[in-house]
Amino acid sequence: MASEEVEEIIPVPPEYVREKYVLIFDPLDGSSNVDVNAGIGTISGNFRRKTAEGAGSLEDVLQKGRDLVAAGYISYGPSTMMVYSTGNGLHGFTLNPGVGEFLLSHPNLRYPMKPIYYSSNNMIVR
Repeated sequence: MASEEVEEIIPVPPEYVREKYVLIFDPLDGSSNVDVNAGIGTISGNFRRKTAEGAGSLEDVLQKGRDLVAAGYISYGPSTMMVYSTGNGLHGFTLNPGVGEFLLSHPNLRYPMKPIYYSSNNMIVR
């Protein structure tokens, strides 16, 4: 595992099985936004592990974005939403606090065909 919050890679403890994927994440992306009441969230991605043995290495976590096998984020605010992709569409789930589960609320998300620009809080389309 690797995180923006930790300088070195985070090895999986030896008592746990080491699988074929590695996790990269930022547990609280946008933490400086709290002071101005803007959005925060958690972002993550998964790569296939490059090394065969040991606790993992920089080679495992420093891969190109196009080599991701899964990626997603969770945004926290008036509603909590989780969005992810495994390369076959982008899907959004909204937390239903009444049942304590994320329910599919935005299947197969897509950008409009000809946007002028994108941002997390505003998109202009002509």
